[in-house]
Amino acid sequence: MIVINWDFTDTGKKYSITLENSALTYLPNSQAPAADATFALTRATLDDVIMGKTTFRKEIAPGKIKVQGDGKKLGELMGFMDDFKGDFNIVTP
Repeated sequence: MIVINWDFTDTGKKYSITLENSALTYLPNSQAPAADATFALTRATLDDVIMGKTTFRKEIAPGKIKVQGDGKKLGELMGFMDDFKGDFNIVTP
């Protein structure tokens, strides 16, 4: 099981995500007290990471992302995700 808290400092929104038995779930407005890691960042920083403009590692050094706990758990979680190409056909003849 992997539990990660997200704290978006610019919007005030908080989430807790859990991966257990191959099911990824999230709870809005929640922070798990026994989370493996907590990430505090702005939504814009997360958007930049998702778009490939930067990485978590690059943004941790200058303090744009603050990590409490075992930050390696995010890498472990992402290792379970599939990587899809963005140029696939949604509907084929």
